[in-house]
Amino acid sequence: MIKTVVVLGPTAAGKTRLGVTLARRFGGEILSVDSRQVYRGMDIGTGKDLHEYGEGDNRVPYHLVDLVDPRQDFNLFRYVEFFRNALDQVCRRGRLPIMVGGSPLYLKAVLENYELPGAAADPDFRRRLENCSDQTLINQLRRQAPELFARTDLTQRRRVVRALEIARTQYGGRELRNVLFVGPESVRPMRIEPGRDRFPTYNRLDSHFSQFSEYGAAGSTQPPTGAARGGALLQPLLIAPWLDRKEVHRRIEARLDQRLQQGLLEEVRRLRESGVSWQRLEVFGLEYRCAGQLLQGRIGNQEFRQQLLARIRRFARGQDGWFRKFERDGWQIHWLPGGDPEAAVELVDLFLRNQPLPPPRFRLEDIRYGPRSHPSNSNSISNQ
Repeated sequence: MIKTVVVLGPTAAGKTRLGVTLARRFGGEILSVDSRQVYRGMDIGTGKDLHEYGEGDNRVPYHLVDLVDPRQDFNLFRYVEFFRNALDQVCRRGRLPIMVGGSPLYLKAVLENYELPGAAADPDFRRRLENCSDQTLINQLRRQAPELFARTDLTQRRRVVRALEIARTQYGGRELRNVLFVGPESVRPMRIEPGRDRFPTYNRLDSHFSQFSEYGAAGSTQPPTGAARGGALLQPLLIAPWLDRKEVHRRIEARLDQRLQQGLLEEVRRLRESGVSWQRLEVFGLEYRCAGQLLQGRIGNQEFRQQLLARIRRFARGQDGWFRKFERDGWQIHWLPGGDPEAAVELVDLFLRNQPLPPPRFRLEDIRYGPRSHPSNSNSISNQ
């Protein structure tokens, strides 16, 4: 088992900053878990924040950023391949892997070591769907593959299209069982036979790395649920900055204004000049979709800002739902109010020394928003 720190959480919560802090303190390297940061030239809209990693000799090494040209297709299958290669490199250097990101589907795939059968991309089929409305595609998916429909992120058009592609080419519209759709690919847990090592090279790592790879020593924590279910190789510690929804929304708005000042629209213009189509920008969603519509004159400046804010906030609520599901599936997430770096350092120190960890302060399941929420929920947590 490979000890790995995972910094997850909603957009605009400060994950990168916290991950870099832990990497500096514990000699780690960052493994980005973001479905859009893999594209080159998409820096502002995806929030790469490369300056936070430092410069020169003081730079924290990072991986899985700027992998491919934005005109190229990239899916979860390719991401997992890149991830495993990067993880191998980090481990060979005797460094602590620190996964940082808010793409829950990608996180789940690598944490539970999924294999990715999935159907091959069908460009002709995708072109035939270009003129269909989002609702038409959603209705078609509901009729053709009800169970896949229930497991697809319906807020993102590209994932609905991918689900239709899988249902058409691999499953023929039959009801799907024991398959989880995770964006670009469908996945199912991969069992590893007892005694079989997916990465045999790890057995030859030097002694410096042993502090991160040993499992079963006195005082070690219990194995993660994912390991028992899917034969995962990682023994992860999941840490997440926690902010109440009002603060998340405030940060989202402030960050959007900052990105516009930094040149988000100019970045989208450069992408167009490099050959990225309007349709491709739609696929990237959020900032790129709305900016593309603005530059085409399909929406005005005020509508652009209002629509984009609403979409990003809805995206953050979707992340919240996924992390609640993580907890229901048995993953323990240590939510840290305000992203407290000192509390994070204490947890990682205990984790690496095989000392018992305190239970999480709370679960997202304990927090409710809206008229049915408990008055003490978010306020009491914020004051902890």
